Amino acid sequence: MSEPIPHPYRVRKGVLWSAVVLAPLVWGVPGAILFYVGLWVHDDFGPLAVIGFLPAVTMIAGSVPYLILGAPIIWHHAKRTYPNKRTLAKAGAVTNLCLTIVIGVGALILALEDIGGAIALFLFVGTPFAALWGATVAVVYKRLDGCFPANNQG
Repeated sequence: MSEPIPHPYRVRKGVLWSAVVLAPLVWGVPGAILFYVGLWVHDDFGPLAVIGFLPAVTMIAGSVPYLILGAPIIWHHAKRTYPNKRTLAKAGAVTNLCLTIVIGVGALILALEDIGGAIALFLFVGTPFAALWGATVAVVYKRLDGCFPANNQG
């Protein structure tokens, strides 16, 4: 469990929001490159295209729920403690699981049919990527925080 950082710690908003935006891109852009190189080399879904497909698609399809729900959760955790991989990965996974439950309950209430595929997609694809993106936010935040130190002068 992460312990709270002593009181002088403050979230660096610019660094945190940069990390939040960059996290999906860290996995999605190389995935898209692999996907297109795989299509170019094999003229169909070769191994590179298959490997790159999921990160590229989740970068596009998962960005809206990630920014609407994930970013405030990440901000909440970052205000309390310095962002670490385990905490933000758990927060991402739990947030996505809760979203999946809300979508499932909403589908039952509205009597929507053929929603099982979307729920399975959110559950089995979205949850691992939500955890991966949460951990990536912590890594990118730490790197950016080290590369661009805070100006503590007067």
